[in-house]
Amino acid sequence: MIIRQLDYELFLWLFFAGWSYNNDNPREEWHLIPGSYCNGTSQSPININTSIAIHIDLGSLSPDGYTEANPNLEIVNNGHGITVQLHEAVEAFYTLSGGGLPTTYTASQFHFHWGSINSQGSEHLINSNAFPAELHMVHYDRAKYANLGAALTSLQWDAVTAVGVMIQIGEDENTAFKSVLDYVSQIANYSSGNTSLSLPSFSIRSVLPFDLARFYRYNGSLTVPNCYESVIWNVLEEPISISQAQLDTLRNVYGDTRDSAGNYETTVNNYRLVNPLNDRTLYYSRPEDQGEGDETSTPEPTDGGAVAISPMRALFIVALALCMLFNRF
Repeated sequence: MIIRQLDYELFLWLFFAGWSYNNDNPREEWHLIPGSYCNGTSQSPININTSIAIHIDLGSLSPDGYTEANPNLEIVNNGHGITVQLHEAVEAFYTLSGGGLPTTYTASQFHFHWGSINSQGSEHLINSNAFPAELHMVHYDRAKYANLGAALTSLQWDAVTAVGVMIQIGEDENTAFKSVLDYVSQIANYSSGNTSLSLPSFSIRSVLPFDLARFYRYNGSLTVPNCYESVIWNVLEEPISISQAQLDTLRNVYGDTRDSAGNYETTVNNYRLVNPLNDRTLYYSRPEDQGEGDETSTPEPTDGGAVAISPMRALFIVALALCMLFNRF
C-alpha cells in the first residue's frame, strides 16, 4: 500500500524540513523557521494544571471502527520518532466523535514521544510532572479537508483533533504495543534507508486506555514545526503502561541527527517543551455523576462508557462550541 501522495508530501515536509530537538534548528529556535507559527499564543504542549481546569461533562470520546483489526498500517522511522500511518484505503473507517467534539474526525496516524530517562519524555505535563513517554493519535475533519496536511495548514481551530495518552512503566509487557514495538528494530537505523514497513493486522483501539470518558480539553497546535494552531487536544487522564524493555526499544532508535564526530545519534528526548496557556481555557471532562460537589479532586477511573446527555449538559456543550468558535478558548 502507498500512503496518499499529499499526506506523504506533508510527511516529508514536516519531518525532514531541517529542524531538530537539540542540534541544528533546535526547538528553542523553531519560531525562526520560515512560515512557522511556533511563537503563537495557542501552542502545544502545555502543563496541565489540574487545579485550574474547569470541570464539565462532555461525554465519552467515541471511536468507531477502532476495534477492527487493521491490515493497512505502516510503521515509519521519520528521523525524529516512530509513526504508525493508516492508509487511505481504510482511513475513512476509523473515526472519532463524541466528547463534545464539533464534528466527526478521521484517524490518520499515531506516533510517540519519549525521553532518555524515565523522569522525562512526555510532551504534556500533569501538574508539572512528566511521564516517560506519550502517544498522540491524530485525526482530521475528512468532510472538509482532503488530507491531514490540508487540515493542519487551514489554521482552523477545529480542523484537527488529537488524543494524547501518557505512557508509564509497568512490570508487565504491554501485548498491544508488542504489535508495534516488535517491528521497530527493523527500521531502527534511519541512515540505513530501511525506514518503513507494513505491520501485521491489529486493532488501534488496543493502544488506547480503557477510560475515554475523562480527559483534559484545550485548543492548541501541532507540536512540531510549523506548529499550526489547528488542533483540539484531548489528553486522557488514564495512562497506559508498557515495560521498561519496551520503552528501551524506542530509545534504541537512531534518527537523522549526528554528533560532533558525524555519527548518527539515538532518538531520545523528542518532545517539545511546554508553552504558556495564555488566555485559553483548560477543561476537565468527566461523567457528571462522578465527583459531584468536589471540584478539586480527580475521580477514580471509570469504565469509560457513553453517558446520556442531560438537557443542562447539552446546553453547556452548545455554549462551549460557541465559545470555541468565537474565542478559540
